Amino acid sequence: MRYSVVWAEEARNDLTRIWLSASDRSIVQRAGDEIDRQLTRDAEGCGTDLPPDRLLAVPPLAVMYRVSPDDRVATVLQVWYRAPKN
Repeated sequence: MRYSVVWAEEARNDLTRIWLSASDRSIVQRAGDEIDRQLTRDAEGCGTDLPPDRLLAVPPLAVMYRVSPDDRVATVLQVWYRAPKN
């Protein structure tokens, strides 16, 4: 079953700031798109369980999200940029 993915306003704003300040915006865009794809396909099965939330990392982004199984909704609560290690 598929999930609807909703980004909380604060998470959307943070993602916009991350994208605007990125030296390579396409990498941030691809990571955000992949997060949406994974959460849509299986929000309960991807990421790491940190009750009541879950953590999903798709470099260079990581998100904290909450799943509502009865509603089939995944809500992204926080997003942050994780700089690649050199």
